[in-house]
Amino acid sequence: DRARGYVAPAFVPASHPLAGVADAQNGVRLEGDTIADLFLAGPGAGGIPTAASLLDDLVELATTTHAPSAPRQSATGTPCAVGPEQPIESAWMAAASSTAGPVARSIVVEAFATAGVGVERSLEIDEAGTPVWLCLTAPCAPEAIRLATSRAARAGLLVRSFRALTHR
Repeated sequence: DRARGYVAPAFVPASHPLAGVADAQNGVRLEGDTIADLFLAGPGAGGIPTAASLLDDLVELATTTHAPSAPRQSATGTPCAVGPEQPIESAWMAAASSTAGPVARSIVVEAFATAGVGVERSLEIDEAGTPVWLCLTAPCAPEAIRLATSRAARAGLLVRSFRALTHR
């Protein structure tokens, strides 16, 4: 009943069309009830113009004192959300490491479980001599993964997380 949008960095499988988007290319994936997945790609602005645009947006945010404008209306007159009213749940790719030696998986799993984040798959790898524990989580809200990673950080672990776009 409403248009919703989401933009953020995401971990995608190598077989996903977005994995092939590189350099100054842009890609967008659309999905909906009435269409199958739709993928569009083409030339974009590139790194320097994008960085300049982001910096310009930040300066505008820091120096603007007026209230944000009302949400836009779609062609049918229904409101288009600037961001979803409720966070979009998705799977996450998380990487846990520690300078004190091997990562105790039980600490990460417990930190994630107490935040309501389930671990579906995991793997331990060596990254430049440091053991790193990788996991793919069950779908959860962004706030849950932030809580899980902060709990693991309090236990002395560095946990990086990236949204994972997985096939249904």
